[in-house]
Amino acid sequence: MKISEKIKSARKAAGLNQQQLADLMGYSRVYINYLENDKYNPSVVFLKKMADSLKIDKKELFIYL
Repeated sequence: MKISEKIKSARKAAGLNQQQLADLMGYSRVYINYLENDKYNPSVVFLKKMADSLKIDKKELFIYL
């Protein structure tokens, strides 16, 4: 599974749409959309913040780096 797919999967598992995740993390919805569609690669800082925001184990996201 690609990191973009894992980001989308984790967001959906949390029951959030892109705007809700963006608001929760302090990013734009467009940025979240670009990450989920492989237009950008997420930074380690983003992945840590996402894991913390969704209250999931960081390994869930970092394993794909």
